[in-house]
Amino acid sequence: MADLRVAVRDQKPKAAYHQVEEMAGGIKKVDSLSDLPRNRDQASYLRRGSSEKNADVDSLVILLEQCKRQQLANPKTAFVREVSCAPELRCVMCYDDQLADIVRFCTHPSNFGILGADPAFNLGKFNVTVTTYTNKKVVDRKTRKHPVMIGPLFMHQAKTYDAYNYFFSKMVSCNKDIANVLAFDTDGEEPLFKAMEHNMYHAIHLRCFGHFRDNCKEPLRALAREVQKEFLDDLFGRRVDNDSMETGKLTNKSTNTMPISACSF
Repeated sequence: MADLRVAVRDQKPKAAYHQVEEMAGGIKKVDSLSDLPRNRDQASYLRRGSSEKNADVDSLVILLEQCKRQQLANPKTAFVREVSCAPELRCVMCYDDQLADIVRFCTHPSNFGILGADPAFNLGKFNVTVTTYTNKKVVDRKTRKHPVMIGPLFMHQAKTYDAYNYFFSKMVSCNKDIANVLAFDTDGEEPLFKAMEHNMYHAIHLRCFGHFRDNCKEPLRALAREVQKEFLDDLFGRRVDNDSMETGKLTNKSTNTMPISACSF
């Protein structure tokens, strides 16, 4: 098995199988059949496993090299800020400009935006947590709203308080004024918002409006589809056409007093 594992690193399964068989002397000279590879499928299996393992190691090495190279070249323009390999792989990615924008747009007492954080999607074996904020110096001509910008990113494996605290504490260590963020929104995941509260101790926690709407849908599933739609439209409003929305009880600014933010991402 060990000889076959070595052989498949540099050869195709068929060639590796025959090479190991010849090295052992063939069926007439071996003491036991277990000294020979079983078949070509065994060689193919070992080759696939070797390739996947090498790919994982190579990817990790590339990530570590990128982090080190960027930090040595110019720490102020680095994007891969920190990589931790144990107890799990964690990678914090952000530019100084993104951190400065968050301070500029999310900490001013009289006109502050909301920092959003959402474990948005999976990237292979990893989770990616995305932060967002609104750029209050820019207005979209069509919607007349401030555009949503992508902030620091966090690649990780576990959705734990320890993992999220690692991320947000790194953001604060890169720019201490991040601790002065005044409001943030999440989907309600406790380890996430607890870590944000710990690092942004002045901030109030708001629930993402999009996730709140999804949570409201769950208890209505037993009702007819038309009843569900009418109830949700009454609460959240409905789209009249491509350019306008009819407000609901929770989206009408004159009546809405609930501490829920609009979904940032």
